[in-house]
Amino acid sequence: METLRLHSPIPGIQPPITPAPSTTLAGYDKIPRKTRVNVQAYSLHRNHDVFPNPGSFLPDRWLKPMDSVELGNMRRWLWAFGSGGRMCVGSNLAPQEIKLVVAAIYSNFTSKIIDDDGIDPIDAYTVRPSNNRLVLKFERV
Repeated sequence: METLRLHSPIPGIQPPITPAPSTTLAGYDKIPRKTRVNVQAYSLHRNHDVFPNPGSFLPDRWLKPMDSVELGNMRRWLWAFGSGGRMCVGSNLAPQEIKLVVAAIYSNFTSKIIDDDGIDPIDAYTVRPSNNRLVLKFERV
């Protein structure tokens, strides 16, 4: 979850439109219906109140008790797959698949990045390395 928080596959603007008759959002009352309100996962995932030290990779933050208010709040703010009617249909399957694949690979191999030149992400709807490449070297454990 921490990797999805820091490096969302779709970090940019999502296109929600307010419903009828009007909406209250973040202290703004009566936003007219059909007003476009843009939200960015990148910004949501760096909220200091929800994710202390938001720029740091801290996977242990997700290991809180399942019924904790803090974990529930983080899950509500995690927007790696969008939300509502436009939420990714694979949002429940993808994290499970990621865990299985990563566990299967790293039970048998180690990896390192080879030539990280141009790996900086580009500003696009989906994130990818600026040179469109990520070369990994795998070695059997």
